[in-house]
Amino acid sequence: MKTTIIITVYNYEKYVAHAIDSVLAQTIAVDEIIVVDDGSTDNSPKIIQGYGNKIISLSKENGGVSDARNFGYKKATGDIILFLDADDALSPNAMEEVVKHWNNKAAKVQFDLELIDATGEKVGRCFCKFSNDYDQAAARKQFDKTGTYIWPVTSGNAYSKKFLAQIMPLDVGPQDGALNTIAPLYGDIITIPYPLGQYRVHSNNLSRRNKSGEQHKVPDFSYSIDIRTAEFELLKNNAKLLNYPLPDDNFLDNELVFVNYRLIARKLGQKYSGYENDSSFKLFKNGIKLSLVSCSSLKGKLSNIAWFSALFIAPNDLVNKLVTLRFNRHEFYKKLLGFKAMLTL
Repeated sequence: MKTTIIITVYNYEKYVAHAIDSVLAQTIAVDEIIVVDDGSTDNSPKIIQGYGNKIISLSKENGGVSDARNFGYKKATGDIILFLDADDALSPNAMEEVVKHWNNKAAKVQFDLELIDATGEKVGRCFCKFSNDYDQAAARKQFDKTGTYIWPVTSGNAYSKKFLAQIMPLDVGPQDGALNTIAPLYGDIITIPYPLGQYRVHSNNLSRRNKSGEQHKVPDFSYSIDIRTAEFELLKNNAKLLNYPLPDDNFLDNELVFVNYRLIARKLGQKYSGYENDSSFKLFKNGIKLSLVSCSSLKGKLSNIAWFSALFIAPNDLVNKLVTLRFNRHEFYKKLLGFKAMLTL
């Protein structure tokens, strides 16, 4: 079973060495390490070149992350392919665990990611915090019932070349969302319910950029909703081609994250696809229902119910402050810990 890891880089001189080193440190050797520099203007190209023949180094004019992944994929020959963002990292046993859990019917193997901040410190949370019973059957059941399932961001997914060969190159926005959305149509989803990598949360995350590429402290909610709507259209089109039956639902109503995003967008006065069919009360009720159904722990249920309640009753001018705090809470926790440390001196 040949493995390939593709790292895409654009002006990440602070992080790219950490990402490459984490791949070189795997407990089983990765057969192919492809690093694509997407026209960086900082010191990233020099850092990449320093690895010599340990990696396959590619460079191109800047065209965006999806274009860079497509470019790297063309050179990939592995049976299992993982796209690693240059600001993220893999745990030493990541690929060993992926290979151990793999089967020939898999579209992908996915795993949890620990959240770290810009300095590499753990923030005490995981993405997605999978439960131990979220196996192939559970993911398939959820997908067939709702049109969606639980999946992590880019670096937490190792894809089958058989799956990718049927749909790549994929010219969409954030490519991971599209790949993960349609993956169950093409094979099994195998979940490893513990962290095998680190997802870095910082001000330059793609999720914090709006459609113009500008950085913000919080996501551009209307833009994110529109992208997710387009991903579900891609799902429907692929399902039609494969004669795969899907539920006749608005799939956005089945994802806690996007019920949250839609309620926030309405409170902030942002328009999005399907805006006219929503109301704050409808989204609040659905958020409470999904909190009870989707969250595995009592703490998770209660914290989400509290959030949706606060969001629903808060005056619109207070919502922006609440949202900014929620989406930057790792910074708040870090400052709080620093303050506590000062008090003990």
